[in-house]
Amino acid sequence: SSGRNPAHPHPFFSPDGKKLVCMFRKKDAAEIEREKDEQKKKLGVVSRHITRVHFKEDGEGFLPKERWHIWTIDAVTGKGKQLTDSDIFDEWFPRWSPDGRKIVFCSNRAKDPDLDLDTFDFFMIPSSGGDFRKIKTPLGVKFGPSFSPDGKWLAYYGMEGRGRWWRNLRLWIVPTEGEGRAKNLTEKFDFNISSETLNDLPGSPAMMLPTWSKDGNRIYFQVAHHGNTTLKSIGIEGDKGSLNDVIDTKGVVGEFNFDKKQLKLAYFHADIKSPGDIWLRDIVTSRSRRLTEINDTLLNELNL
Repeated sequence: SSGRNPAHPHPFFSPDGKKLVCMFRKKDAAEIEREKDEQKKKLGVVSRHITRVHFKEDGEGFLPKERWHIWTIDAVTGKGKQLTDSDIFDEWFPRWSPDGRKIVFCSNRAKDPDLDLDTFDFFMIPSSGGDFRKIKTPLGVKFGPSFSPDGKWLAYYGMEGRGRWWRNLRLWIVPTEGEGRAKNLTEKFDFNISSETLNDLPGSPAMMLPTWSKDGNRIYFQVAHHGNTTLKSIGIEGDKGSLNDVIDTKGVVGEFNFDKKQLKLAYFHADIKSPGDIWLRDIVTSRSRRLTEINDTLLNELNL
């Protein structure tokens, strides 16, 4: 979609643990037909009818005709239910509201999404299915929606404007109900929100969703800056005094996760001499300790 796909396309449990939500792309009918017919399977693809501009991707090859859509799955029975459908549009990044009654997703609903790459919007749909509505946000690439604990706000990553892919990626919040405007929390700062310290390589550290504090007053996010990926947090008022460095040691902060009380933070960290380990940080004392020593035996034999 945007080249930045945090936590994608993994399924997510509903708040009550009874269902999962995920993106799912069906197998093309022609491919199913080939699998059922040994002769067709042996021949393989003998011709292609290209009907869209975005017809292939690096690392994936020719794309199927089917699109990504939103499904829920019963966690006990495994039965799936399709919530969205289209031959033209894809839907990405589904997330449950805290009460489990709604699901937000991202989609480019331009007349021809392949020719208007910046027309991304967020949409809210009942978790049981039905009509969806658009959440009003500025024009531009956006992704990674994350509900505040009370469900009244949506945090996301995005850029404002058409054709401005070169700009810094920002952290935004927008009300989930009503006519309130989206707010750019990191507009005053010259840094790029990203985990791509070293990109275009497989196995790069994951970019995490905006992560809310329990009280809904702060949001945690990664920043790629001067050869490091650090972890920062900012208050929802977005002023300079509310920006904090949570982990700013040299190296790369990858996936991270708080305990329930948000007193401890588990995170992946790597540096130029190590492919990385799991660390645990005490939020009160701001002290971290390494929990794993995955490559120490090998690294002790090398002079780096």
